[in-house]
Amino acid sequence: MAVRYLDDARRRRSGAVSLREGLKAVLGAIDPVASPLTQTTRQQTISGSVVEAVAVHVEDGIQVPLLVLKPANSSGRLPLVVAVAQGGKRGFLFYRSAEIAHLLASGTVVCLPDLRGIGETSPDQDATGRAAQLEMALGGSLVGARLKDLRTVLAYLRARPDIDPCRIAIWGDSFAPTNSSELVMDEIENEAGPEVEHQGEPAGALLAMLAGLYEDSVQAIAALGGLAEFTSVLDHAFTYVPMDALVPGVLKTADIPDIAAALAPRRLLFAEAIDGRNVRLEQPALSRSWGRVLEAYGRAGPRQLSLSASVPSTADWLIAALAK
Repeated sequence: MAVRYLDDARRRRSGAVSLREGLKAVLGAIDPVASPLTQTTRQQTISGSVVEAVAVHVEDGIQVPLLVLKPANSSGRLPLVVAVAQGGKRGFLFYRSAEIAHLLASGTVVCLPDLRGIGETSPDQDATGRAAQLEMALGGSLVGARLKDLRTVLAYLRARPDIDPCRIAIWGDSFAPTNSSELVMDEIENEAGPEVEHQGEPAGALLAMLAGLYEDSVQAIAALGGLAEFTSVLDHAFTYVPMDALVPGVLKTADIPDIAAALAPRRLLFAEAIDGRNVRLEQPALSRSWGRVLEAYGRAGPRQLSLSASVPSTADWLIAALAK
Protein backbone atom coordinates (compact mmCIF):
# COMPACT_ATOMS: atom_id res chain seq x y z
CA MET A 1 0.00 0.00 0.00
CA ALA A 2 2.80 2.40 0.88
CA VAL A 3 4.51 1.80 -2.46
CA ARG A 4 1.25 2.44 -4.34
CA TYR A 5 0.62 5.66 -2.38
CA LEU A 6 4.18 6.86 -3.00
CA ASP A 7 4.12 6.07 -6.71
CA ASP A 8 0.85 7.97 -7.10
CA ALA A 9 2.13 10.97 -5.10
CA ARG A 10 5.36 11.09 -7.14
CA ARG A 11 3.43 11.05 -10.42
CA ARG A 12 1.25 13.95 -9.27
CA ARG A 13 4.02 16.04 -7.73
CA SER A 14 5.65 18.91 -9.62
CA GLY A 15 8.81 20.16 -7.96
CA ALA A 16 9.96 21.15 -4.49
CA VAL A 17 7.10 23.61 -3.91
CA SER A 18 4.55 20.85 -4.40
CA LEU A 19 6.54 18.61 -2.04
CA ARG A 20 6.61 21.30 0.66
CA GLU A 21 2.85 21.83 0.42
CA GLY A 22 2.14 18.11 0.51
CA LEU A 23 4.32 17.49 3.55
CA LYS A 24 2.90 20.51 5.36
CA ALA A 25 -0.51 18.85 5.27
CA VAL A 26 0.76 15.89 7.32
CA LEU A 27 3.34 17.67 9.47
CA GLY A 28 0.84 20.17 10.90
CA ALA A 29 1.55 23.76 11.95
CA ILE A 30 5.18 24.31 10.95
CA ASP A 31 5.27 28.02 10.08
CA PRO A 32 7.87 29.82 12.24
CA VAL A 33 7.45 32.93 14.33
CA ALA A 34 9.08 35.61 12.16
CA SER A 35 10.33 37.83 15.01
CA PRO A 36 10.24 35.71 18.17
CA LEU A 37 10.59 37.12 21.66
CA THR A 38 13.84 36.02 23.31
CA GLN A 39 15.46 36.24 26.71
CA THR A 40 19.18 35.83 27.41
CA THR A 41 19.39 34.17 30.80
CA ARG A 42 23.16 33.76 31.12
CA GLN A 43 26.42 34.66 29.37
CA GLN A 44 29.93 33.63 30.30
CA THR A 45 33.31 32.76 28.79
CA ILE A 46 34.38 29.13 29.03
CA SER A 47 37.61 27.72 27.57
CA GLY A 48 38.05 30.58 25.15
CA SER A 49 34.43 30.58 23.95
CA VAL A 50 31.51 32.84 24.80
CA VAL A 51 28.46 30.83 25.86
CA GLU A 52 25.00 32.39 25.86
CA ALA A 53 21.93 30.70 27.33
CA VAL A 54 18.83 31.97 25.51
CA ALA A 55 15.12 31.15 25.67
CA VAL A 56 13.15 31.61 22.42
CA HIS A 57 9.38 32.05 22.76
CA VAL A 58 7.53 30.00 20.10
CA GLU A 59 3.93 30.04 21.33
CA ASP A 60 1.97 30.20 24.57
CA GLY A 61 3.59 27.77 27.00
CA ILE A 62 6.34 26.77 24.56
CA GLN A 63 9.86 28.12 24.91
CA VAL A 64 12.99 26.65 23.33
CA PRO A 65 16.06 26.85 25.59
CA LEU A 66 19.30 26.94 23.65
CA LEU A 67 23.01 27.59 23.94
CA VAL A 68 24.89 29.81 21.51
CA LEU A 69 28.64 29.06 21.55
CA LYS A 70 30.84 31.64 19.88
CA PRO A 71 34.61 31.99 19.54
CA ALA A 72 35.86 34.60 22.03
CA ASN A 73 37.17 37.89 20.64
CA SER A 74 35.47 37.21 17.29
CA SER A 75 34.12 40.04 15.16
CA GLY A 76 31.92 40.47 12.14
CA ARG A 77 29.36 38.00 10.85
CA LEU A 78 30.36 34.37 11.40
CA PRO A 79 29.13 31.11 9.85
CA LEU A 80 26.62 29.16 11.95
CA VAL A 81 25.93 25.49 12.65
CA VAL A 82 22.66 24.60 14.38
CA ALA A 83 22.89 21.10 15.89
CA VAL A 84 19.75 19.08 16.70
CA ALA A 85 19.23 15.58 18.06
CA GLN A 86 16.81 13.65 20.24
CA GLY A 87 19.62 13.69 22.83
CA GLY A 88 19.50 17.50 22.88
CA LYS A 89 22.28 19.88 23.73
CA ARG A 90 23.43 17.69 26.63
CA GLY A 91 24.04 14.85 24.16
CA PHE A 92 26.06 17.07 21.84
CA LEU A 93 28.21 18.42 24.68
CA PHE A 94 28.86 14.90 25.97
CA TYR A 95 29.27 12.88 22.74
CA ARG A 96 30.42 15.54 20.24
CA SER A 97 32.49 17.91 22.37
CA ALA A 98 35.62 17.49 20.22
CA GLU A 99 33.68 18.23 17.02
CA ILE A 100 32.10 21.33 18.60
CA ALA A 101 35.52 22.54 19.78
CA HIS A 102 36.85 22.07 16.24
CA LEU A 103 34.00 24.16 14.81
CA LEU A 104 34.60 26.93 17.34
CA ALA A 105 38.33 26.93 16.62
CA SER A 106 37.55 27.42 12.93
CA GLY A 107 35.55 30.57 13.71
CA THR A 108 32.09 28.98 13.46
CA VAL A 109 29.21 29.73 15.83
CA VAL A 110 27.40 26.65 17.19
CA CYS A 111 23.79 26.71 18.43
CA LEU A 112 22.40 23.82 20.51
CA PRO A 113 18.60 24.05 20.95
CA ASP A 114 16.37 21.78 23.04
CA LEU A 115 13.28 21.60 20.83
CA ARG A 116 10.00 20.65 22.48
CA GLY A 117 10.10 17.24 24.12
CA ILE A 118 13.92 17.23 24.11
CA GLY A 119 16.40 17.80 26.94
CA GLU A 120 15.20 20.52 29.31
CA THR A 121 11.74 20.51 27.75
CA SER A 122 11.02 16.81 28.43
CA PRO A 123 10.92 15.24 31.90
CA ASP A 124 11.33 11.67 30.56
CA GLN A 125 10.98 9.48 27.47
CA ASP A 126 7.48 8.33 28.43
CA ALA A 127 6.32 11.96 28.50
CA THR A 128 7.79 12.46 25.02
CA GLY A 129 5.83 9.45 23.75
CA ARG A 130 2.64 10.87 25.25
CA ALA A 131 3.35 14.25 23.64
CA ALA A 132 3.75 12.52 20.26
CA GLN A 133 0.42 10.74 20.75
CA LEU A 134 -1.27 14.02 21.68
CA GLU A 135 0.07 15.80 18.60
CA MET A 136 -1.21 12.94 16.44
CA ALA A 137 -4.64 13.11 18.11
CA LEU A 138 -4.77 16.83 17.29
CA GLY A 139 -4.03 16.16 13.63
CA GLY A 140 -0.35 17.13 13.67
CA SER A 141 2.92 15.48 14.60
CA LEU A 142 5.69 16.07 17.09
CA VAL A 143 8.11 16.18 14.14
CA GLY A 144 6.10 19.08 12.74
CA ALA A 145 5.95 20.88 16.09
CA ARG A 146 9.72 20.53 16.50
CA LEU A 147 10.22 21.78 12.95
CA LYS A 148 8.26 24.91 13.88
CA ASP A 149 10.54 25.33 16.90
CA LEU A 150 13.67 24.88 14.77
CA ARG A 151 12.50 27.31 12.08
CA THR A 152 11.69 29.88 14.78
CA VAL A 153 15.17 29.45 16.27
CA LEU A 154 16.62 30.00 12.78
CA ALA A 155 14.58 33.21 12.43
CA TYR A 156 16.09 34.47 15.70
CA LEU A 157 19.63 33.48 14.71
CA ARG A 158 19.49 35.02 11.22
CA ALA A 159 18.59 38.38 12.79
CA ARG A 160 21.63 38.40 15.10
CA PRO A 161 24.37 40.87 14.08
CA ASP A 162 27.10 38.27 14.67
CA ILE A 163 25.65 35.63 12.28
CA ASP A 164 26.21 35.49 8.52
CA PRO A 165 22.71 34.63 7.20
CA CYS A 166 24.22 33.30 3.98
CA ARG A 167 26.39 30.68 5.74
CA ILE A 168 24.08 28.51 7.86
CA ALA A 169 24.22 24.73 8.22
CA ILE A 170 21.98 22.28 10.11
CA TRP A 171 23.59 19.28 11.78
CA GLY A 172 21.18 16.49 12.74
CA ASP A 173 22.68 13.61 14.69
CA SER A 174 21.97 10.52 16.80
CA PHE A 175 23.80 9.23 19.87
CA ALA A 176 21.91 5.90 20.09
CA PRO A 177 23.66 2.54 19.62
CA THR A 178 22.45 0.46 16.67
CA ASN A 179 21.25 -3.15 16.58
CA SER A 180 22.92 -6.17 15.08
CA SER A 181 21.78 -7.09 11.58
CA GLU A 182 20.88 -10.53 12.94
CA LEU A 183 19.05 -10.05 16.22
CA VAL A 184 18.60 -13.24 18.22
CA MET A 185 14.90 -12.42 18.37
CA ASP A 186 12.56 -9.45 18.16
CA GLU A 187 10.76 -8.70 21.39
CA ILE A 188 8.10 -6.41 22.73
CA GLU A 189 8.98 -3.40 24.88
CA ASN A 190 10.28 -4.08 28.40
CA GLU A 191 10.71 -7.83 27.78
CA ALA A 192 14.15 -9.10 28.75
CA GLY A 193 15.95 -11.42 26.38
CA PRO A 194 19.31 -12.77 25.29
CA GLU A 195 20.14 -9.57 23.40
CA VAL A 196 19.26 -5.94 24.14
CA GLU A 197 17.37 -4.20 21.32
CA HIS A 198 18.13 -0.49 21.04
CA GLN A 199 15.74 2.18 19.82
CA GLY A 200 17.09 4.42 17.11
CA GLU A 201 17.09 8.21 17.32
CA PRO A 202 16.55 9.34 13.70
CA ALA A 203 14.61 12.55 14.46
CA GLY A 204 17.68 14.81 14.38
CA ALA A 205 18.61 13.83 10.82
CA LEU A 206 14.99 14.13 9.66
CA LEU A 207 14.57 17.59 11.21
CA ALA A 208 17.81 18.77 9.62
CA MET A 209 16.59 17.76 6.15
CA LEU A 210 13.11 19.20 6.71
CA ALA A 211 14.62 22.50 7.87
CA GLY A 212 16.69 22.56 4.70
CA LEU A 213 13.58 21.84 2.61
CA TYR A 214 11.61 24.76 4.07
CA GLU A 215 14.42 27.24 4.78
CA ASP A 216 16.22 28.49 1.67
CA SER A 217 18.81 30.24 3.85
CA VAL A 218 20.24 26.88 4.95
CA GLN A 219 23.34 26.30 2.84
CA ALA A 220 24.32 22.81 4.01
CA ILE A 221 22.72 19.87 5.81
CA ALA A 222 24.54 17.12 7.71
CA ALA A 223 22.21 14.25 8.63
CA LEU A 224 23.68 11.38 10.64
CA GLY A 225 21.97 8.34 12.14
CA GLY A 226 18.72 8.97 10.29
CA LEU A 227 16.23 6.63 8.67
CA ALA A 228 17.10 5.99 5.05
CA GLU A 229 13.42 5.37 4.24
CA PHE A 230 10.16 5.53 6.19
CA THR A 231 9.07 2.46 4.23
CA SER A 232 11.72 0.39 6.03
CA VAL A 233 9.61 0.69 9.20
CA LEU A 234 7.01 -1.47 7.40
CA ASP A 235 9.46 -4.18 6.29
CA HIS A 236 9.22 -6.19 9.53
CA ALA A 237 6.68 -6.94 12.24
CA PHE A 238 8.85 -5.16 14.81
CA THR A 239 10.40 -1.71 14.61
CA TYR A 240 12.85 0.15 16.83
CA VAL A 241 11.97 3.70 15.86
CA PRO A 242 10.32 5.92 18.52
CA MET A 243 6.93 7.46 17.86
CA ASP A 244 8.28 11.01 18.06
CA ALA A 245 10.40 10.37 14.95
CA LEU A 246 7.44 9.29 12.78
CA VAL A 247 4.90 11.31 10.81
CA PRO A 248 1.41 9.78 10.42
CA GLY A 249 0.32 9.63 6.79
CA VAL A 250 3.67 10.76 5.38
CA LEU A 251 3.90 7.88 2.89
CA LYS A 252 0.83 9.20 1.08
CA THR A 253 3.00 12.20 0.17
CA ALA A 254 6.71 11.41 0.20
CA ASP A 255 9.52 9.35 1.68
CA ILE A 256 12.89 10.51 2.99
CA PRO A 257 14.70 10.13 -0.37
CA ASP A 258 12.16 12.54 -1.91
CA ILE A 259 13.06 15.15 0.72
CA ALA A 260 16.77 14.60 0.16
CA ALA A 261 16.46 14.86 -3.63
CA ALA A 262 14.62 18.19 -3.27
CA LEU A 263 17.61 19.63 -1.37
CA ALA A 264 19.83 19.52 -4.48
CA PRO A 265 22.07 21.35 -5.31
CA ARG A 266 22.79 22.34 -1.70
CA ARG A 267 25.50 20.43 0.16
CA LEU A 268 24.14 17.29 1.87
CA LEU A 269 25.94 14.79 4.07
CA PHE A 270 23.92 11.63 4.83
CA ALA A 271 25.80 9.02 6.83
CA GLU A 272 25.38 6.26 9.43
CA ALA A 273 21.84 5.66 8.17
CA ILE A 274 19.58 3.05 9.76
CA ASP A 275 16.53 1.03 8.76
CA GLY A 276 13.32 0.50 10.73
CA ARG A 277 14.95 -2.07 13.00
CA ASN A 278 17.74 0.39 13.89
CA VAL A 279 20.31 -1.60 11.91
CA ARG A 280 23.12 0.37 10.26
CA LEU A 281 22.94 0.27 6.45
CA GLU A 282 26.06 -0.53 4.46
CA GLN A 283 26.98 1.58 1.45
CA PRO A 284 25.51 -0.68 -1.29
CA ALA A 285 22.09 -0.89 0.41
CA LEU A 286 22.06 2.84 1.07
CA SER A 287 22.90 3.64 -2.56
CA ARG A 288 20.12 1.34 -3.80
CA SER A 289 17.47 2.93 -1.58
CA TRP A 290 18.65 6.46 -2.49
CA GLY A 291 18.74 6.04 -6.27
CA ARG A 292 16.51 9.08 -6.91
CA VAL A 293 18.77 11.19 -4.67
CA LEU A 294 21.88 10.14 -6.56
CA GLU A 295 20.12 11.02 -9.81
CA ALA A 296 19.12 14.49 -8.54
CA TYR A 297 22.62 15.23 -7.24
CA GLY A 298 24.22 13.82 -10.37
CA ARG A 299 23.00 16.94 -12.10
CA ALA A 300 24.18 19.17 -9.20
CA GLY A 301 27.77 17.94 -9.11
CA PRO A 302 29.52 15.11 -7.25
CA ARG A 303 30.88 17.32 -4.43
CA GLN A 304 27.41 18.40 -3.32
CA LEU A 305 26.34 14.98 -1.98
CA SER A 306 28.28 12.89 0.54
CA LEU A 307 26.53 9.53 0.95
CA SER A 308 28.42 7.04 3.09
CA ALA A 309 28.10 4.41 5.80
CA SER A 310 30.29 6.52 8.11
CA VAL A 311 32.04 9.88 8.18
CA PRO A 312 35.50 10.62 9.66
CA SER A 313 34.72 14.16 10.84
CA THR A 314 31.39 15.93 10.66
CA ALA A 315 33.07 19.17 11.75
CA ASP A 316 35.52 19.10 8.82
CA TRP A 317 32.66 18.55 6.39
CA LEU A 318 30.64 21.43 7.88
CA ILE A 319 33.63 23.81 7.83
CA ALA A 320 34.26 23.02 4.16
CA ALA A 321 30.57 23.37 3.30
CA LEU A 322 30.38 26.82 4.90
CA ALA A 323 33.66 28.14 3.49
CA LYS A 324 33.37 31.28 1.36
